[in-house]
Amino acid sequence: QPNKDFTILGVSLDSKDKATQYASAANIKMPIIAGGKAAFDSFAISTTFLPTTILVGPNNKVTKIVHGGGGNITSMLTALAETELQRKKPAAARKLFLKAAKGGSSVVVKSGIAYSNLKEGKTQEAEEAFKEMSLSGDKELAIQGKEGLAEIYYQKGNNAKAKQTADEALKL
Repeated sequence: QPNKDFTILGVSLDSKDKATQYASAANIKMPIIAGGKAAFDSFAISTTFLPTTILVGPNNKVTKIVHGGGGNITSMLTALAETELQRKKPAAARKLFLKAAKGGSSVVVKSGIAYSNLKEGKTQEAEEAFKEMSLSGDKELAIQGKEGLAEIYYQKGNNAKAKQTADEALKL
């Protein structure tokens, strides 16, 4: 969906009517550029890999082109979410991470949601998520969970518990 910082565009080989019908049926909320090969040619992109998604950043500059659906879209949403978190926009980041989670919850997505909650001041939600992650059989997820808990304990002023939890993460 368009916002002041970026817009995600879908590009379709189908006619405008067919692309609009598909987007409506699939609950796709991004603008779709349709019109056959000419639509792709206007962005100098190949029709070999479909679908194609274009990220347009500030000043209408194309910043990323993602070919293919599924995991590629999830990767793009995750990258956007990480950027929003770095820009100190945790609410926007959390929304993007939650959308990315629909394509599969990776370690990055799960920890991103938890860190977004933490940065929004939703410490209890973040702590619960990090605790659950820390108990995971997935080593990488458990490490992220311990690191998140260590940060929470540090923010709460419990430095001893923060150090102990960070040490536990290092031992995993």
